[in-house]
Amino acid sequence: MALPPGVGAVDNGAYGSLVFTELMLDPEPCVGLPPVEYVEVLNRTRDTLDLRGWLFGYADKVYSCPSCKLPPGAYALLCGKEAVAHLNVTCPVLVLSPFPALANTDRVIWLGTPQGQVVNALHYQQAWYGSGFKEEGGWSLECLDTDNLSGNGANWTASVDSTGGTPGRPNSVRRSNPDNTPPRVTRLALPDSITVELLFSKGLKPDLAGDPSRFQLWGGQAFVAEAVVLAPLFQRVSLKLSQPLKAGVSYELVLSGLISLSDVVMGDTCMAAGLPQKPDSFGLSVNELLFNPVGEGYDYVEVVNRSARCVDLSMVCVTSRTEDGRFKAAVRLATERIPAMPGSYWVLSSAGDALAEAWAADSLGRFLTLPSLPSLPDDKGNLVLLTTDGRVIDEVNYSATWHQELMSEKEGVALEKIHPDMPSNEADSWVSASYLSGYGSPGLCNTQYRAVAVRKVEPITLEQPWLTPNGDGDSDALCLGLALDQPAQVSVTVYDLAGRPVRHWLRNRWLGPHDQCCWDGTDNQGRLLPQGRYVLLASLCRPDGWVHQAKWGISLWW
Repeated sequence: MALPPGVGAVDNGAYGSLVFTELMLDPEPCVGLPPVEYVEVLNRTRDTLDLRGWLFGYADKVYSCPSCKLPPGAYALLCGKEAVAHLNVTCPVLVLSPFPALANTDRVIWLGTPQGQVVNALHYQQAWYGSGFKEEGGWSLECLDTDNLSGNGANWTASVDSTGGTPGRPNSVRRSNPDNTPPRVTRLALPDSITVELLFSKGLKPDLAGDPSRFQLWGGQAFVAEAVVLAPLFQRVSLKLSQPLKAGVSYELVLSGLISLSDVVMGDTCMAAGLPQKPDSFGLSVNELLFNPVGEGYDYVEVVNRSARCVDLSMVCVTSRTEDGRFKAAVRLATERIPAMPGSYWVLSSAGDALAEAWAADSLGRFLTLPSLPSLPDDKGNLVLLTTDGRVIDEVNYSATWHQELMSEKEGVALEKIHPDMPSNEADSWVSASYLSGYGSPGLCNTQYRAVAVRKVEPITLEQPWLTPNGDGDSDALCLGLALDQPAQVSVTVYDLAGRPVRHWLRNRWLGPHDQCCWDGTDNQGRLLPQGRYVLLASLCRPDGWVHQAKWGISLWW
């Protein structure tokens, strides 16, 4: 979204001084209020604000407010000239000429000082009403907690006032609703070989997110040279690299020290990335299907990258066939160049964020929201993964009869593939998801996964998943063994259970086909790590483009 020059620089002390509290987006059919649109704002400071010249942004337009002395804790309405005669309110009414016609959903609005400092922003959605009846018109959207600056839909809902809204008055739904949820990455994209774009679940403090030292790139010679946070939402960060990424190399991007605009700290986060390429046939595999969700739930399709290359999801489409075998209109998985690393799981649906929240998934952006998903009937159906040039990657003709025969209630139960390497179009490859998992495992290894389904020699193996470095000669080190046909570049990192890297064991070390390497349980400074559980992530690559990743849970006791 294009903004005027100078708009976007935010003063952390000023953010939240003036906030949105109520939106009347679709006033008809009227419930009790006049048929006019309005936007309500609140002065959260202890000082009187002179709103002359303050900015109201809607989509790509910017409007300037007239003079108004707004006392501390007071409300004001923004509206068009024709609305003034209809509004029976005691608060100040600021006429914007022209006042934009507010879309019912999916628009960005923001407030800013005359100097261009953004002080509040929203990307509102119709789903925020939480009521199919009220989103049809006549009811306003109200903010629950005006001290919650997350800008997320969890802090907004439809008014419960008998008139349909509360312009100029405290909101009918007001209650304490603090933002305690840390921001998370919802998308990683690579527009080109020297740019990494990150999308976050909520706005970040731009002075921190604009510091390139908060982003460390491991796996090659490139480093993050510049970080730019994009206004007005401050949810998108564009990273410029010192040199282009190389094909076939597995990288790790470590994020640290980031804080949301509502002062919630984001834990250190590690994300795998690579330069994406077009997928091979069966490089992506349909791995889980939910075609009969409970109530108003959502269908979803999980795919897994079972290949050894990083796949470009913008070059992949999903569709189905007509009865005579022709492809229906296809939907691309992404409009941005999103890299899918080997072994990564991706969930496709029309409501990715809602699914990620429902499954409490630490998804690192792997729940994709598509404009539409091919129809998945409850009894049987067809699904096809295609490249953008029309080549079939994977296809499944599923049936509800593939569920276990003894399962009487199949609503809300996903079908899971036993192993990603098994053929998708065979009934024997699938089984019902388990009760203990909630009848599904979107974004995760399938609950019914069987490692014995396909036998193959792993390129790197762990001797045993524990070490006891106490000097008694028994399991004092953790050892990895290679089984390759030629040398490879190996990186191994140890993480704690919060996802923080605590030891960079190997960094792009060239190892022979049958080499072995061992770790003694120390951190990067040679100090013994605390006892407990850790995660080991290994990445292997070769100049010919071959890549492989492996991950284990390990225990350290001494």
